[in-house]
Amino acid sequence: GSPVEVDFNWAMTVAEGVHHDNYWGLAFSDGMRAIISSLEFQLQVGDEIITSKPLYGCTDNYFSVESPRRGQVVRVVDLSNPDNLLEVLNPKTKIIFFETMTNPNLKVYDLEGISRLAKGVNPNVVIIVDNTFPGPAGCNPLLHGADMVVHSATKVLGGFSQEMAGVAIVPKDLWKELFLYRKNTGGVPAPEQIHALLTRG
Repeated sequence: GSPVEVDFNWAMTVAEGVHHDNYWGLAFSDGMRAIISSLEFQLQVGDEIITSKPLYGCTDNYFSVESPRRGQVVRVVDLSNPDNLLEVLNPKTKIIFFETMTNPNLKVYDLEGISRLAKGVNPNVVIIVDNTFPGPAGCNPLLHGADMVVHSATKVLGGFSQEMAGVAIVPKDLWKELFLYRKNTGGVPAPEQIHALLTRG
């Protein structure tokens, strides 16, 4: 990435309350590209995903339409009660994906409870949290059991639709793989786009 993007990636890592020795951010052209990339770079045919509703409309459509096309199974449970995970969690479960604060009804889940229960059953499961609504000032999911965080930076981080961008904050040992996935599939943000987000957001 460009020097501007490197600054933004570092700033997002700091904003999420974690150290850049352990985590690193990666910017994308928009929020959906950040979400899809954070999923697809680590999923294979036959993997299972657990999610909860409601979700941002495009994310919901991705799970209901695109994931099955790619040979993945999506299990939808009400994560208001973490124990509901026990109904569907199994060794094929690769990812649990949900929003810190749901769009549009602002439901909030027990991050630590979900993480503790899920990893007690399947230690390899990856918990990805969309932190768009509260932003890093409102919540830092990586400090409460999430493995990866994604944002639509088009919203809170960018001043709400002044720019389009997305960001994922991932463990540093996965960053190169995600970077190469972005390189191979697109979704690279323009430097001026990231500069505007960095300086304003």
